[in-house]
Amino acid sequence: LLHRGGMLLGRLAREQGLRDLAEAAYRIAAQARPDLGSGHVALAGLLADRGAFREALAHLKVGLEQDPFLSEGWVPYARLLLQVGEEVEA
Repeated sequence: LLHRGGMLLGRLAREQGLRDLAEAAYRIAAQARPDLGSGHVALAGLLADRGAFREALAHLKVGLEQDPFLSEGWVPYARLLLQVGEEVEA
């Protein structure tokens, strides 16, 4: 329930422009179910938007390792890798 609630609250808060609340909700989702990639990928999007590229990459990596079929995570992962100079990894 914490994962699902965190994901729903995070999405709602992000749509309303409440970035700090969205980040907290996605962190709860990612911690509640670290075996699911969706919380990590959603959190990474917010982190990348505020310039925390390394932390965003770490969450994307974990999220995609846990759920490689989360297609919405692969393009941002490659873009962030290029942005931080990791061309080979991208």
